[in-house]
Amino acid sequence: MRTNQEIRQDVSIMMRGNWKNMVLVSLVYMLISMFTQCSFPLVLVVYCPLLLGYVMTMLSFVRGRNNLKVNDIFSAFNSTYYWKSMGLYMLMWLYTFLWSLLFIIPGVVKALSYFLAPYILADNPTMTTEEAICRSMQIMEGRKMQLFLMMLGYFLLSLLSSLLLWIPMLWIIPYYQAVFAKFYEEACLMR
Repeated sequence: MRTNQEIRQDVSIMMRGNWKNMVLVSLVYMLISMFTQCSFPLVLVVYCPLLLGYVMTMLSFVRGRNNLKVNDIFSAFNSTYYWKSMGLYMLMWLYTFLWSLLFIIPGVVKALSYFLAPYILADNPTMTTEEAICRSMQIMEGRKMQLFLMMLGYFLLSLLSSLLLWIPMLWIIPYYQAVFAKFYEEACLMR
Protein backbone atom coordinates (compact mmCIF):
# COMPACT_ATOMS: atom_id res chain seq x y z
CA MET A 1 0.00 0.00 0.00
CA ARG A 2 1.15 3.50 -0.73
CA THR A 3 2.39 5.72 2.09
CA ASN A 4 0.32 8.44 3.74
CA GLN A 5 2.51 11.06 2.11
CA GLU A 6 1.86 9.60 -1.35
CA ILE A 7 -1.88 9.46 -0.69
CA ARG A 8 -1.89 13.10 0.49
CA GLN A 9 0.13 14.15 -2.57
CA ASP A 10 -2.35 12.44 -4.90
CA VAL A 11 -5.24 14.22 -3.22
CA SER A 12 -3.41 17.57 -3.38
CA ILE A 13 -3.11 17.13 -7.14
CA MET A 14 -6.79 16.16 -7.43
CA MET A 15 -7.83 19.23 -5.45
CA ARG A 16 -6.24 21.66 -7.91
CA GLY A 17 -9.04 23.51 -9.62
CA ASN A 18 -11.64 21.82 -7.41
CA TRP A 19 -11.24 23.69 -4.13
CA LYS A 20 -14.26 25.93 -4.67
CA ASN A 21 -16.70 23.03 -5.12
CA MET A 22 -15.09 20.97 -2.37
CA VAL A 23 -15.23 23.84 0.13
CA LEU A 24 -18.85 24.66 -0.77
CA VAL A 25 -20.00 21.05 -0.45
CA SER A 26 -18.12 20.65 2.83
CA LEU A 27 -19.44 23.95 4.21
CA VAL A 28 -23.04 22.87 3.67
CA TYR A 29 -22.23 19.49 5.22
CA MET A 30 -20.60 21.16 8.26
CA LEU A 31 -23.47 23.60 8.80
CA ILE A 32 -26.13 20.89 8.67
CA SER A 33 -23.97 18.67 10.91
CA MET A 34 -23.69 21.40 13.55
CA PHE A 35 -27.46 21.85 13.70
CA THR A 36 -28.21 18.15 13.88
CA GLN A 37 -25.83 17.51 16.79
CA CYS A 38 -28.25 19.13 19.26
CA SER A 39 -30.46 16.07 19.68
CA PHE A 40 -30.13 12.32 19.36
CA PRO A 41 -33.18 11.94 17.07
CA LEU A 42 -31.69 14.49 14.65
CA VAL A 43 -28.34 12.73 14.75
CA LEU A 44 -30.06 9.49 13.90
CA VAL A 45 -32.47 10.59 11.16
CA VAL A 46 -30.46 13.42 9.56
CA TYR A 47 -26.78 13.23 10.48
CA CYS A 48 -26.24 9.51 9.81
CA PRO A 49 -27.52 9.57 6.20
CA LEU A 50 -25.86 12.95 5.67
CA LEU A 51 -22.51 11.55 6.81
CA LEU A 52 -22.85 8.52 4.53
CA GLY A 53 -23.80 10.85 1.66
CA TYR A 54 -20.69 12.92 2.34
CA VAL A 55 -18.57 9.74 2.28
CA MET A 56 -20.17 8.80 -1.05
CA THR A 57 -19.45 12.29 -2.40
CA MET A 58 -15.78 12.07 -1.41
CA LEU A 59 -15.52 8.61 -2.97
CA SER A 60 -16.91 9.88 -6.26
CA PHE A 61 -14.43 12.77 -6.14
CA VAL A 62 -11.35 10.58 -5.67
CA ARG A 63 -12.65 8.36 -8.46
CA GLY A 64 -12.48 11.26 -10.87
CA ARG A 65 -15.73 13.18 -10.58
CA ASN A 66 -14.76 16.85 -10.35
CA ASN A 67 -18.10 18.61 -10.72
CA LEU A 68 -19.41 17.99 -7.21
CA LYS A 69 -22.68 19.62 -6.24
CA VAL A 70 -24.15 20.35 -2.84
CA ASN A 71 -27.07 17.96 -3.39
CA ASP A 72 -24.54 15.08 -3.71
CA ILE A 73 -24.24 14.97 0.08
CA PHE A 74 -27.91 14.00 0.27
CA SER A 75 -27.39 10.88 -1.86
CA ALA A 76 -27.95 8.54 1.11
CA PHE A 77 -31.44 9.93 1.75
CA ASN A 78 -33.01 7.18 -0.35
CA SER A 79 -34.53 3.78 0.25
CA THR A 80 -31.26 2.00 -0.51
CA TYR A 81 -29.08 3.73 2.07
CA TYR A 82 -31.25 5.67 4.53
CA TRP A 83 -32.01 2.96 7.09
CA LYS A 84 -28.68 1.24 6.60
CA SER A 85 -26.82 4.48 7.34
CA MET A 86 -28.56 4.75 10.70
CA GLY A 87 -27.93 1.10 11.50
CA LEU A 88 -24.30 1.26 10.45
CA TYR A 89 -23.34 4.29 12.50
CA MET A 90 -25.33 3.12 15.52
CA LEU A 91 -23.55 -0.26 15.44
CA MET A 92 -20.14 1.37 14.97
CA TRP A 93 -20.75 3.75 17.89
CA LEU A 94 -22.15 0.96 20.08
CA TYR A 95 -19.27 -1.44 19.39
CA THR A 96 -16.69 1.31 19.93
CA PHE A 97 -18.37 2.34 23.18
CA LEU A 98 -18.46 -1.23 24.46
CA TRP A 99 -14.80 -1.78 23.61
CA SER A 100 -13.98 1.53 25.30
CA LEU A 101 -15.49 0.23 28.54
CA LEU A 102 -12.57 -2.17 28.75
CA PHE A 103 -10.12 0.69 28.38
CA ILE A 104 -9.54 3.58 26.01
CA ILE A 105 -6.96 1.79 23.84
CA PRO A 106 -9.24 -1.13 22.78
CA GLY A 107 -11.93 1.42 21.87
CA VAL A 108 -9.52 3.38 19.68
CA VAL A 109 -8.23 0.21 18.01
CA LYS A 110 -11.77 -0.95 17.25
CA ALA A 111 -12.81 2.49 15.98
CA LEU A 112 -9.88 2.31 13.55
CA SER A 113 -10.97 -1.21 12.54
CA TYR A 114 -14.50 -0.02 11.75
CA PHE A 115 -13.42 3.16 9.96
CA LEU A 116 -13.87 1.86 6.40
CA ALA A 117 -17.36 0.42 6.96
CA PRO A 118 -19.21 3.47 5.53
CA TYR A 119 -17.06 3.36 2.37
CA ILE A 120 -17.68 -0.36 2.02
CA LEU A 121 -21.42 0.11 2.46
CA ALA A 122 -21.39 2.94 -0.10
CA ASP A 123 -19.79 0.59 -2.62
CA ASN A 124 -21.94 -2.42 -1.67
CA PRO A 125 -25.53 -1.33 -0.98
CA THR A 126 -26.78 -4.91 -0.76
CA MET A 127 -24.37 -5.68 2.08
CA THR A 128 -25.72 -5.68 5.62
CA THR A 129 -24.30 -3.23 8.13
CA GLU A 130 -22.70 -6.07 10.08
CA GLU A 131 -21.06 -7.39 6.92
CA ALA A 132 -19.66 -3.92 6.14
CA ILE A 133 -18.17 -3.69 9.63
CA CYS A 134 -16.66 -7.20 9.37
CA ARG A 135 -15.22 -6.40 5.94
CA SER A 136 -13.74 -3.18 7.33
CA MET A 137 -12.03 -5.13 10.10
CA GLN A 138 -10.53 -7.49 7.51
CA ILE A 139 -9.25 -4.67 5.27
CA MET A 140 -7.87 -2.70 8.21
CA GLU A 141 -5.83 -5.65 9.45
CA GLY A 142 -2.26 -4.36 9.51
CA ARG A 143 -3.30 -0.83 8.46
CA LYS A 144 -4.57 0.66 11.71
CA MET A 145 -1.31 2.43 12.55
CA GLN A 146 -1.17 4.02 9.10
CA LEU A 147 -4.73 5.31 9.52
CA PHE A 148 -4.00 6.44 13.08
CA LEU A 149 -1.04 8.52 11.86
CA MET A 150 -3.18 10.02 9.11
CA MET A 151 -5.87 10.92 11.65
CA LEU A 152 -3.22 12.38 13.93
CA GLY A 153 -2.19 14.78 11.16
CA TYR A 154 -5.84 15.76 10.72
CA PHE A 155 -6.23 16.31 14.45
CA LEU A 156 -3.08 18.44 14.71
CA LEU A 157 -4.10 20.63 11.77
CA SER A 158 -7.54 21.01 13.34
CA LEU A 159 -5.94 22.16 16.59
CA LEU A 160 -3.78 24.67 14.73
CA SER A 161 -6.85 26.00 12.93
CA SER A 162 -8.34 26.93 16.32
CA LEU A 163 -5.71 29.67 16.50
CA LEU A 164 -7.37 31.18 13.43
CA LEU A 165 -10.96 30.83 14.70
CA TRP A 166 -11.40 27.47 12.93
CA ILE A 167 -11.59 29.16 9.51
CA PRO A 168 -8.94 26.87 7.97
CA MET A 169 -11.29 23.95 8.66
CA LEU A 170 -13.12 24.98 5.46
CA TRP A 171 -10.09 23.63 3.59
CA ILE A 172 -8.83 21.02 6.05
CA ILE A 173 -12.10 19.04 6.22
CA PRO A 174 -12.62 18.53 2.47
CA TYR A 175 -8.94 17.80 1.95
CA TYR A 176 -8.74 15.18 4.67
CA GLN A 177 -12.10 13.62 3.80
CA ALA A 178 -10.77 13.14 0.27
CA VAL A 179 -7.56 11.72 1.78
CA PHE A 180 -9.59 9.20 3.81
CA ALA A 181 -11.55 8.20 0.69
CA LYS A 182 -8.27 7.75 -1.18
CA PHE A 183 -6.95 5.68 1.75
CA TYR A 184 -9.98 3.40 1.32
CA GLU A 185 -9.32 3.12 -2.41
CA GLU A 186 -5.69 2.18 -1.77
CA ALA A 187 -6.59 -0.32 0.96
CA CYS A 188 -9.12 -2.03 -1.32
CA LEU A 189 -6.58 -2.32 -4.14
CA MET A 190 -4.31 -4.26 -1.82
CA ARG A 191 -6.93 -6.84 -0.78
